Amino acid sequence: MAGAKTRGAGFTLIELLVVVAIIALLLSILLPALGMAREAARKPKCMANLRGIGAAIFMYAYDYRQTMPDYATMGKHQFRIAPGKSLRMPIPGGSPTPSPFAECWGLQAVLETGGPPHILPNGRAVGRNVDTPRYYPADSKGWICPANPGLKDRPDWPTFGNTYAYRCNSGFSDEDPNVPDRSGLVYNIDYLSRNRGIWRNPIVWDNYKWYPGEPGINGPFPRYVADERFQQPPHKIGSLRRSPALAWIGFYLDGHCQVNGFNR
Repeated sequence: MAGAKTRGAGFTLIELLVVVAIIALLLSILLPALGMAREAARKPKCMANLRGIGAAIFMYAYDYRQTMPDYATMGKHQFRIAPGKSLRMPIPGGSPTPSPFAECWGLQAVLETGGPPHILPNGRAVGRNVDTPRYYPADSKGWICPANPGLKDRPDWPTFGNTYAYRCNSGFSDEDPNVPDRSGLVYNIDYLSRNRGIWRNPIVWDNYKWYPGEPGINGPFPRYVADERFQQPPHKIGSLRRSPALAWIGFYLDGHCQVNGFNR
């Protein structure tokens, strides 16, 4: 009828609110599922990283009479920054500052160059130069856990070039009294395989405890333990909506990887 007003084609306020509520409901359902999917994808990647490092350790041991890198070869510390980097941690948990020495110790350097650094007559250590990595490249992304680009509240962590620690004590017997330290046999795979108690201990794992030792220095660093508020394992297990448990992953001497709870 002429002159009659026609109703607009837009949404009413109630219809718009209903659509927004539906979208919010779908997001609340899907986002936790996506988060869990991401967490589930990070675990296999971390395990693949650890298996790659573990395989390189076994190749090293094959060339060194079945002996893995030992306490002295590793620079007497479980966690070192990538070789060539130069950082100093004067106070555990403090901000790193430039160091006069470049890192030449640690598992990354040993697996890339095939052995410990050169020791000069003055006692200073310098890294070995290699054209091709001997066992495992030090700059590989396999040294970084995908779930742990850095300790909590530590944005500088990626500059370390590594998030995995190596069981580098004066002897495995420090951890397991069933395996005595006999002239370095605590790093010998054949010897360890005959002592079943040692298989409980990982050789490489997600580091959330140690800060790196002094670059280029061969010596124990007992004070380089992360502040307790930073000691949070990188992996989450369980429902992300209900306070998920935290976990770390380790590679063991029998070749398997295992997800472990917070305490270690």
